Amino acid sequence: MGSNSHGKLGIGSKHLTHSKTPHLIEALLGPLVTQISCGDHHSAVITSSGECYTWGRGTDGALGLNYKPDSETSPVLVKELHHTILIRVSCGSRHTLYLS
Repeated sequence: MGSNSHGKLGIGSKHLTHSKTPHLIEALLGPLVTQISCGDHHSAVITSSGECYTWGRGTDGALGLNYKPDSETSPVLVKELHHTILIRVSCGSRHTLYLS
């Protein structure tokens, strides 16, 4: 629910600009999500296996990806952290903090 500017709802589309109802995030149907954090323009989840997925606006590298996309409309695995088991994530305005 809420604004989908820059794909921050994670539903795979920028066409829907605002939603008053919840939507299923199909990209997260496989992994068991144990924690989620939402920033001003992006979101992140941690899975039971310690992986992190991010989506939304990638300003200043906030998505943690090895490239700087304008935005990601679906959750993307943060491959740079594949050797680290994460337990917490916190999204700010233009940053993401991970705890391992």
